[in-house]
Parts: sequence; C-alpha cells; structure tokens
Amino acid sequence: MSNNQILNDIKIFIYIVEQGSLVKAAGVLDIPLPTVSRRLMLLEENLGKKLMFRDNRSIKLTPFGELMYIKCSELIFSLDDEISKVKASGGDMSGVIKICAPRSLYYHFIHEQLNIFETNNKNITFNITLPSTPLEGLTKNDIIITKDAEYFEELTRKKLCESRFVLCAAPDYIIPPLLCPEDLIRNEINCIIVSTFEKWKFVNNNNPMQYSIVEPKQFIYTEEFNLARYFVMRGKGISLFPYAFVAENIANKELVYIDVNNWIPENIIHYILYAHYKNIPLKTKQLIDFLTRNGVVKF
Repeated sequence: MSNNQILNDIKIFIYIVEQGSLVKAAGVLDIPLPTVSRRLMLLEENLGKKLMFRDNRSIKLTPFGELMYIKCSELIFSLDDEISKVKASGGDMSGVIKICAPRSLYYHFIHEQLNIFETNNKNITFNITLPSTPLEGLTKNDIIITKDAEYFEELTRKKLCESRFVLCAAPDYIIPPLLCPEDLIRNEINCIIVSTFEKWKFVNNNNPMQYSIVEPKQFIYTEEFNLARYFVMRGKGISLFPYAFVAENIANKELVYIDVNNWIPENIIHYILYAHYKNIPLKTKQLIDFLTRNGVVKF
C-alpha cells in the first residue's frame, strides 16, 4: 500500500473518532459508508493492530487507537488547514508580480510569454521595470531577468534563454579587414556601445575553448539597442546585436555581418533570478515554472 493511501486511511480514522461514528464520518468526508468501513479495516491490517471496537453508530478506541489518535490528529487537521489556505490564497492565482528585465529581451521574448500567462491567469497583473542595469531592480522585484547573474549570489537562478549575437554595420560602411577582435581597438573602429554590453566577448570558431574579450572604443553610447541600430544603419559605426533583434534588417540588406576572421560573438545566456523557491508566493512559482517549461530557449 502506498504512503498516500495510508495517509488517507489515517485521515478517515481521525474523522471517525472526531465524529463519534462511521456514519457521521462518512457524511462529513462525503465517502460511502461501506468505503469508510473497508478503509478502516485495511488500515488496521496494515498497522497490525486494532484501532477501535465499532458499529455503524458508535465507537470505542483501543489503547493503541487512542495513541494513534493523539499522535496523528493534530497533523491531519493542520494539513487540511494548510490545503484550505493554499486553495483560498493561491488557487485563483491573483495579485501583482514585479519583474525586472532587459528592455530588448522583454519586447522580443518575455512580453509574449507574459501575455500567454496572463491570459490563462486572469487575476494576475504585472509590474514591469526595464532599467538600464539589473542592479536597480535588486530589492524591488519578485523576479529579475539578467545576463549578469554573478551580481546576485544571494538569489536562486535558472537559465532562461540563450541569444545568438552578431556584429553588424550598414552595407556601405567601410572598415579594414579584421583578423582578430583586438583589431577593433587597433584600427580605432567606431563602435556603438549599448549599456551593460561595454565589453565584447568573442569565441574562436575553430577552437571554442579560446576566447577574447575586448572593450572597443565608445564612439556613441546608448542604453537601447533600438538607438544603436538607428545609428549603425546611418553609417555611424558598428555594433553588437542580438540576432533576433536585427534578423529582419539583415534579411532586407539594411545591415550586414562584420566578419572577424574565425572569431564570432559569444552567445549570451539570460537567467531568471528569484528568492529561495520555498519563500516565494505560489503565483511567482507558477510564473517561473511557466517561463522555464521548455528548458533553455535558444534564438
């Protein structure tokens, strides 16, 4: 017999004692009287001890039955109470969830996911913060989505998505051949830098274990990929973009890839950060499970 079934049978036993008869217990639990009688008999068989002398209208506990009631009744009623609280407070999934996320990732991925979740949970609303840096949202949010998880050692993390990045320029923007990432600095290439992406990491396509991190010259600095794309398309320099953000521009030949010999920009992993899972509200747990339901999303 499973532990769950034994627990259910103990609950039936406790209710029989509380109600004073099998008939009344069957009524309160909404279980047929023959089922109550059969489950009590099976519990006694599994315990190897008789719990009570009974008929349909009265009971008398054995010494073992009295001990069993004393030890288990508080646990059973406490469990029932907690289940009722969960149903009352979290069953309808209501309330506000505060989320901090990067602007570009929010509009190109997270926004759609939240819309789906909100459609299925009508009483949930979101308070969204799209700061320049994730550090601004540290104490104000239920969930933080960021690539800079190392700044939040006290929070629990899960991988959310992995984004391919590409180096782009306008089709008529002329730059000298780039043999390695350091040539971006040596050749003083005008770079459009987006906040939190001040350093560019490249991986050797022939040897993934070899990488190079450069901090290119900041010709223009902006907090948004939208503005970076605007400046790049007007020939002001080059910039690093999430591929999903500029895929349409590349397809329309408004932007082109910049080749750095065998070096390619490293994919960026974004994490979903939250307080310890046991300490967060049910609605927040459900949202985390929903956002990570398909594992790490790659785009």
